[in-house]
Order: sequence, then structure tokens, then C-alpha cells
Amino acid sequence: MNQSLILKMVCLVASIACLCSCGPSPRDVAEDFSKAISHGKIEEAKKYCTEPTGKLLDLTSKFGGSKIDPDFKFYFEKDSIADKRAWVYFYSNEKKKKLRKLELVNLEGEWLVNMDKRK
Repeated sequence: MNQSLILKMVCLVASIACLCSCGPSPRDVAEDFSKAISHGKIEEAKKYCTEPTGKLLDLTSKFGGSKIDPDFKFYFEKDSIADKRAWVYFYSNEKKKKLRKLELVNLEGEWLVNMDKRK
């Protein structure tokens, strides 16, 4: 085997290993978070968000929470990742009427939804 082929194979194996060892992507986290929220599962949703966002969810649920939608579907549109921040854009219905956006942050290698209450 020539050295070029060996180098390519090593790079391929290393790339696959890196991809397999990574946690859920921002898209996966945004989808899991959105589904949990729409089904009224606040404790489950808190697994996918920062601590301040979890506190905001607790506060919101004390005042009636958000509308539960058992038929919720997550239709991914696009994402944008810059350093340790990501934005996931999605629709919650097939008609794509309202584009929604979630901001995520990467804390210690884990993507978490971050809702800034100051906005």
C-alpha cells in the first residue's frame, strides 16, 4: 500500500471516531427540547437547557405554562453554529407559517437550549 492511501484511511477512521464520540447536535437538542415543551413535560425539557432556562420554565409553568400540543412536529429548516453558540430554526407545522428559533450554548461539550429572559 502506498503511504497516501494509508494516510487517507487513518484520517477516515479518526473522523468516524470523532463523530461517534460527539454528543447530540444542536438540532437534536432543539428537537428534543421542543417536543418535551409541547407535550408539557417540563422536567424532561430541563434536561436539554441551561440552569437559568430551567428556572424560567419552572416560573412559566407556575403561571399556567405554555400551550400543550400533543400533535407537535419538528420541521428542521437550518442551523447556524459559531464557536460555542448555535441557532436552530424550525417550523412546528407542515404549512411552515411561522419560523421559530432556539439559541443553544455549548457548556462543557454539551449543547443546551439557552433562553435569555432579558430579550
